[in-house]
Amino acid sequence: MGQYSPEKINQISGLLEIGISLLGEQNIDELLGKILAKALQVTNADAGTLFLRENNELIFEIMRNKSLELCKKEEEIELPNLKIKRDNVAGYVVLEKEILNIADVNNATRFHFTGPEKYDSLTGYHSQSMLVVPMENHEGRIIGVLQLINAQNKVGEIIKFPVYLEKVVSFLASQAAISLSHFWALEEVENLLDSYVQVMATAIDARMPYNASHTQQIVNMLNKMIEVINNSNQGKLAAVKFDSTKKEQLIMAAWLHDIGKLAIPLRIMNKSTRLGTGKLELILQRLDYLKSQAKVNYLESKLEFDGPSLKHKYKKRLALIDRAKRLITQANEPNNTLDSQFKKKLVEIANLTYLDQADTVQPWLTESELQALINSKGTLTVAERKKIESHVQISNKILDQVPFPDKFKDVKDWVLMHHELLDGSGYPKGIAGSKIPLETRVLTVLDIFEALISPERPYKDEKTVEKAVEILDDMVEEGKLDQDLVALFKEEKIWQAIKY
Repeated sequence: MGQYSPEKINQISGLLEIGISLLGEQNIDELLGKILAKALQVTNADAGTLFLRENNELIFEIMRNKSLELCKKEEEIELPNLKIKRDNVAGYVVLEKEILNIADVNNATRFHFTGPEKYDSLTGYHSQSMLVVPMENHEGRIIGVLQLINAQNKVGEIIKFPVYLEKVVSFLASQAAISLSHFWALEEVENLLDSYVQVMATAIDARMPYNASHTQQIVNMLNKMIEVINNSNQGKLAAVKFDSTKKEQLIMAAWLHDIGKLAIPLRIMNKSTRLGTGKLELILQRLDYLKSQAKVNYLESKLEFDGPSLKHKYKKRLALIDRAKRLITQANEPNNTLDSQFKKKLVEIANLTYLDQADTVQPWLTESELQALINSKGTLTVAERKKIESHVQISNKILDQVPFPDKFKDVKDWVLMHHELLDGSGYPKGIAGSKIPLETRVLTVLDIFEALISPERPYKDEKTVEKAVEILDDMVEEGKLDQDLVALFKEEKIWQAIKY
């Protein structure tokens, strides 16, 4: 084997570098620009245009012209779409999957060149030699066309594109097509992942009719919050900037933050009273049974002895049962505040007993029923609140099964920490201070605020915006929330991004 010349080695190395750089590019505009720039560099062409295929047309994407010092994108220049037909060079190479190398377009009669002619007349440029190359991807699909104009020799004279460059440019075009297909595939995967995430979030919120737009509202506020943080030039947040990747990660974390609630029983999630669905009815049926039992006992006793004391005892029993029914019904409503005297009366009712049909002693109220009724914090008992809080651990198990790409590597951690507070009093791990990333702190502020003002939450009262802001301020004073974030949240009135 003969030795390769330094020029040939440099050319091969250059092609390898081009292929690597194309595969590593993650911005579509930058990718298209690189493709055309490298094609011009390899061929020493003066000008070029890149078209991408869309159905039966070729869409102009980007143009470069060294002589005229032009670098134009689709939105900066008006060029008509090209129909994919055999009578124009770009359409021909798509249909035939062939390279066209034309020495002088002015003397070529096989194709019409109305595009270059129009361009030349408008700019004063002179198009002569042309190399038109189909961009074929790994699936054998032509996804675009590279059109290079006016190859030049070392002294700047226009020449025909050397034949050996056809294979070189064909290789470059294929690399570019594969890179574009790879980019689009990743984009499709990300779009699919985004859609899946939003579907899951919608499914979670749909389980809770009172909270059908909770996640969407957080995303709405988050978009606004990221914007104002990026534009902030005061305090600690002045140095913080969310790039597009970081923003995408945080938005995805917002969509997923409650995914664990899919596994929380609806009887807890939708619990609108202290006892919960159906429990009050069971207790009232039990007390009605006691009334029936009292009546039977009264009638049986009357057969043996009838007198004022017997009737008085019977009526007293009925009054006690009716009073218990009223107190329990009133206590069941979470909007009714229970003072110590009220709770004492409920305890007294729970201490009363009766004989069931099996002659077993039973309380008027079970211990779990009593604890639910005397609960002062909304509708949830301590055990039920713990159950809801377990949605974070459930989220961990769910997200452990998701093979997040590197771009979204932090999403899981942000989701799992969104109930942590700066003073360490949050859950599930009691993480504190600087160990809680800024992204999670943002999510926490927005989640708390939306939960406070959300209308008709069954287990807590709806708060006004003013009251919710006051609560955020209190949590800042207690060292639970980020002071700078809450200040910016208030100053920019981020809640205005909410749309119920």
